[in-house]
Amino acid sequence: MFINDDIYVDNGIYRVYFSYHKIAVFNNLPAYSKMQINSVKNLNTAKGFTLIELIIVILIIGITSASAVVNFTDTYNKFKLTEQTEKIATQIRYIRDYASSRETVCVIRIDSTFRTEIGKFDDEEEFVMESLLILPGELSATTTFPYPVKVKYVGPLIDGLDDGANKILFDGKDNAGEPASDGTITAALYDFRKIIRINGIGKVTVLEE
Repeated sequence: MFINDDIYVDNGIYRVYFSYHKIAVFNNLPAYSKMQINSVKNLNTAKGFTLIELIIVILIIGITSASAVVNFTDTYNKFKLTEQTEKIATQIRYIRDYASSRETVCVIRIDSTFRTEIGKFDDEEEFVMESLLILPGELSATTTFPYPVKVKYVGPLIDGLDDGANKILFDGKDNAGEPASDGTITAALYDFRKIIRINGIGKVTVLEE
């Protein structure tokens, strides 16, 4: 018989029910407190997450993580490009000042590398290289741009230089260190670009494209 809505007695065996579903059997009910009975009931009626709910949570976490990785990568690429562009601009300013202070001619060759030649013009107005300039902080006169940064110089041909289209000339002897012409350097890293502009009086400016 039922003692109350939760407990049924049958030949000295006590059975605990919840919503008329048997959830526990005790030989000696008085040995168990009401709190223990309620604990058994709560244990058997506890609910967990469904598979659909777990899948939705995992998808949300995955999408959020992917977005964070993309944002971090873009920020890192912008930082690397800015760092490299500012380094190139600083080196060009140094070469400009070097040519002016020593009253010499410096030619920067820009292709897949960055190299500075020191020399003079001969009687036929052809540039003759005398040495290479090792820039501060560099181990050699030729600097390699870090992969995958790509650098391209666009400027007019310079008289007296072979393949002068990819060269910048600073004449500190006859032109007070000013460049032979205007020019533009474009530095690119994936979808990001920065521009270094060199005007006719030797001013070097870094710009966003």
